Parts: sequence; C-alpha cells; structure tokens
Amino acid sequence: MSVRSQLFVVLATALWIAASAAGVSAQKSKKPHGESFHGKGVIESSGGDEIKMTTADGDSLVLKIAKSGGVHVTGIVAPEELHHAKNVQVIALFDKKTRRIKDPVKKVTIFTPTKDQPAGVLPDTSAKVDDDSIDLHANWKPCIIGGSVQTLSGQKLTLNVPGLTPARLKVELADDFQVSVDVTDIHLVKAGDKIDVRKAIKTDAGVIHVMEATIRLAKPKKPKAE
Repeated sequence: MSVRSQLFVVLATALWIAASAAGVSAQKSKKPHGESFHGKGVIESSGGDEIKMTTADGDSLVLKIAKSGGVHVTGIVAPEELHHAKNVQVIALFDKKTRRIKDPVKKVTIFTPTKDQPAGVLPDTSAKVDDDSIDLHANWKPCIIGGSVQTLSGQKLTLNVPGLTPARLKVELADDFQVSVDVTDIHLVKAGDKIDVRKAIKTDAGVIHVMEATIRLAKPKKPKAE
C-alpha cells in the first residue's frame, strides 16, 4: 500500500471515530425541548414513571418523572407499608457501646439514603433530652439510626446498620408506632395525593417532563371500628 493510500485510510478512520463519538454525545445530551412549566395539583393516578394530575383549573396533565431523584415524597402511611420497606430510620436514645435503644420506638421513617441523609448512626442535634428521665450511668445519646430492613415480626424490627459491628440491630416498636416516608421514588404515590411541580419542561405533545417536584401523601384512612 502506498503512503498516499495509508494516509487516506488513517484519515477515513479518524473521521469515522469522530462521527461515532459525536453521535454518542448527542444521544447522551438529548433532552426534551419545550417551554418551562411549574404548577400544583392533585394526582389522578400513578404507575411506572408516569403520573396523571389535575390542576386547580380542572386540566388533566401527564407527567413523566425523571430518574435523577428530583422528586421528594413525604407523608404518613399505614403501618402495613413497613413490611415492604427497604430502608428505614428511627430516632431514639441509643447506647452505642451496649447497642441498646432505650425505649420502644414510636415513629419509623421509610427513607431513601442519600449523601445528605446517609444510612448509619448519626447524632440527632435537634433533640432535647430530659436528663431526669434517663439513666445517667448509661451512655444514652439522641441518635438518628438508618439501615436496611432485615426482618419484621410483630413489634420486632431488625436492621442492618452501616458503621455498627456487628451491623444487625434489633429495634422494638411501640404498640402505636407511626410510619412516615421521606423518599425519592413514586411507588407509594396514589390518587388523591398532592403534587407541587417546581421544575419541568412541557413538550409540544403536551407531556411534562418533571425534574423537581414535591409530593405530599394523603393521610391513610383509619380502619372502621367493628
């Protein structure tokens, strides 16, 4: 092969590589185009990555939820939801040396571990402790304890807590314990919940791609007394 032919092959190969890279880059940077949208409403239905909502004006809109974790879901759910939870937090007086929680836990939060809200044992700086109500000989500290659910049987909850050795921690739940949520996915969202879309793009087709939103779950209905 002549030098001229070799240069042609090299040049053609370089152009092909550059074109391929540009195509991949374009696919990665592809984002929905349209006008900025924000608004509030009530959820009609939810499934997969799609939510249907009704605005205060009665308009029915289709929302596509981004997978970037920009949706924040909070509220109270039925205690039965704890059986389906992957990660939970409890706030309690905790003795890390003896690995004991002082009292049965009254509130459990189903949460999504994040950089700002990691699993593990963290000090609860907002807690106010009445020293007269605790055993001063014990090393009780107000803590936020987060971990993955291992087992749940009756009022007995077992967590796998990063940073503890061993990592398994037994938690006793109070008879009237309450379950709240603080998650970044929409699997608990249902009709009647309220949504506040703060950042989104509405396409020409009318679909709204949501990047940031807050969803407040409707309070669960109390079972009717028999």
